[in-house]
Amino acid sequence: MAKLSPVKFEFQAADGLAISSVNTHRNFFGERCDIRLASGDGHAYTSCVAFGLERWLSVLLDLHGGDARQALESVRAAARQVA
Repeated sequence: MAKLSPVKFEFQAADGLAISSVNTHRNFFGERCDIRLASGDGHAYTSCVAFGLERWLSVLLDLHGGDARQALESVRAAARQVA
């Protein structure tokens, strides 16, 4: 079933370290916890997102040779590009 409808997606750094994931629960919790759509026409589908902040920090430090100030500046520069 997991091959037909994958429920977990991992985002990995270049070295394969998982740094975040998205899990889709489909209607599992909707049915078991009776979470219904506002229309009342069925059970809700749920999902969750996880971020390994310590893993992101590790990757950023590795990318910048352990220089925390340079890693922070790179994050700030990326934020300015999307703002």
